[in-house]
Amino acid sequence: MAFTASVSSKSQCSEPVSDDGSISGNESGYEDQLQEVYEKLYKECVKLRKLNKAHIEEIDFSKRENEGLQEKLDEILRSGKPLGDKSGLGYDTEKSDAATTSKVSYKNGRKTVFVRESTTNENANPSNKGKKSSHSGDKSLFKIVEEYKCGTVTFRDGGKADIIGRGEIEMPRLPVSREVLFVDGLKANLLSISQMCDNGAEYSCNSAKSEATDLWHQRLGQVNHKNLSKIAKKEMVAGLPELGKVETPVCGLCQLGKQVRIAHENTTAILTERPLELLHIDLMGPSRTKSLGGKKYILVMVDDFTRYSWVEFLREKGEAPNVIRTLCKKLQNEQGKAIVRIMSDHGREFENSNLESFCDEEGISQEFSTPITPQQNGVVERKNRVIQEMIRVMIHSKNVPTHFWGEAMNTACHIVNRVYP
Repeated sequence: MAFTASVSSKSQCSEPVSDDGSISGNESGYEDQLQEVYEKLYKECVKLRKLNKAHIEEIDFSKRENEGLQEKLDEILRSGKPLGDKSGLGYDTEKSDAATTSKVSYKNGRKTVFVRESTTNENANPSNKGKKSSHSGDKSLFKIVEEYKCGTVTFRDGGKADIIGRGEIEMPRLPVSREVLFVDGLKANLLSISQMCDNGAEYSCNSAKSEATDLWHQRLGQVNHKNLSKIAKKEMVAGLPELGKVETPVCGLCQLGKQVRIAHENTTAILTERPLELLHIDLMGPSRTKSLGGKKYILVMVDDFTRYSWVEFLREKGEAPNVIRTLCKKLQNEQGKAIVRIMSDHGREFENSNLESFCDEEGISQEFSTPITPQQNGVVERKNRVIQEMIRVMIHSKNVPTHFWGEAMNTACHIVNRVYP
């Protein structure tokens, strides 16, 4: 080894030499040191070989595991890629099946004509490099058409179609197009800009460029820009270009698809002027455990002005109208005041002919909250939560059987009416 030879040479030069030319003293000591160094290097070399072999096996396993992944990603992107810049993830421009289109305006004298964007697909996109003729496959568009066979048109997928005619097309908002080729099987109309220029027309193009950030935002399922920046920085997606500083523009599609309901404002204002002017009613249940009296439902009524609450227990929902009638008459007699309005949701226990006839007799107006909007009847909904939280604490703190929940709720309602204003 070169290392051993250099060390040996150095050691030989540094050894004291006797008069008869023999090396004296510490030669055996240097040889022992060299042997130790050699053994250490050999062991390290063996370790490196094992590591190298393990890495090679891991690389081979990864290749086998990811075999065909690139083709699958390319196929997914080609099936739904947006127009414009299409870079990354192995995009092949030679296999493009969607052409970039722009709105084009033509100026001919004082008149500017705007052309609608044409729709293209892989079966209707012939190669027209170097040609100066417009193409159409719709014979009904031709004002004049004559037989004319001058060759074929090659499509993107390799298919071919014959040119079988030539004529003149006159369309609204477009100059008269002459020498238009009639191509059998062409599914889109192709307008030759160079031909229009030869006929004295002028054109101007209004183009728009999509930013790479916006394109990848759409390709990756409208992913938020924070995660997009993270995966680009950590190179978590093969072919994803360096996006630099990712801004967070407003995405109209995200607003349309991810919008949520606007939150209701919290309010503590009391809009009534006397007790029983407005009563809030709600029904809770069914409870998984029956009460001691065999009840499963709880009717809660709250006065809007005083926030005073009443609870009644029911076996079935159908008992609610009669219980409400009885409670309302009792309250009117006790207070000597008439009930003006009652507020509830659209449950069948509240919106029925029985309760409606009672309200008509007593001159009470029924008001209903919007479906799936409990916030509009928030006074009683909040009172339900306060009472339920209190009875849970009571039952768990005293280790009381759950079928005592009825007694706990009566107690909680009594406490709430005296503790909370």
